[in-house]
Amino acid sequence: MSGPLSLVGIDPSLRERRQERVLAGVIGTVYRQVPQSVLGTTVLAVALVAALWQARPAELLIGWLAAVLVEGAVRLKAASAFAASAHLLDHVQRWARRWMLQAAIAGALWGAAAPLFFSPDDPTHQIVLVAVVLGVAFGTLTLYATHRPALLVFLPLALLPLTGRLLAEGNPSYYAAAVVMLVLLVIAYLFGRNYSNAIYASVRNNYENEVLVDQLISEKRAADEARSVAETATRSKTRFLAAASHDLRQPLQAI
Repeated sequence: MSGPLSLVGIDPSLRERRQERVLAGVIGTVYRQVPQSVLGTTVLAVALVAALWQARPAELLIGWLAAVLVEGAVRLKAASAFAASAHLLDHVQRWARRWMLQAAIAGALWGAAAPLFFSPDDPTHQIVLVAVVLGVAFGTLTLYATHRPALLVFLPLALLPLTGRLLAEGNPSYYAAAVVMLVLLVIAYLFGRNYSNAIYASVRNNYENEVLVDQLISEKRAADEARSVAETATRSKTRFLAAASHDLRQPLQAI
């Protein structure tokens, strides 16, 4: 079989192009999730600010919330630009790097909530802070896990500062809470790794199936054309033999 597929898979000459097509499909899956993710993180950010309004300086809370809202708006704009991109394959690596940068900024913003909003003397606010940060981490897990490098950037930036802040309390209860945070971080990564592998496999299979279908259609068209040429040649040969036979019979009949 000739063409981009062979008996052992994709032709090596098209391997790089295939990787770009697969990456483009993965990044497309990422950006399609952005609107729901921005909505969820905005709700949680507003809830956190409302819960801590009396406990932390208003300027600090408003500044942090504004940064979260701006980051969400930038993600929405990027998702819109990606959907409208006319030459996606030519810039897919740039889009992937841009997404990793956005994951880093989002992780840093949520990681900053730990040193900014942790209240040593108020366990209720501590619980709210931990719950919101974990809610964001796990609520956006499929978003960042779709492209695994982004997950490796986002999770440590979002969760390790809070883990470190718990350890800094120097209390066995906080040590236990920090251990739980680390366990959850590992669980989130393992789940994200498996999810990322499944997404990549799905996109890759879809692409290879499309290539196979296109090749089969092309080869069927070529076979149809070859059969048509053969049938035309057969008809021409039959007409020639019939004419030759007729011409030979005429002198014989005269004799």
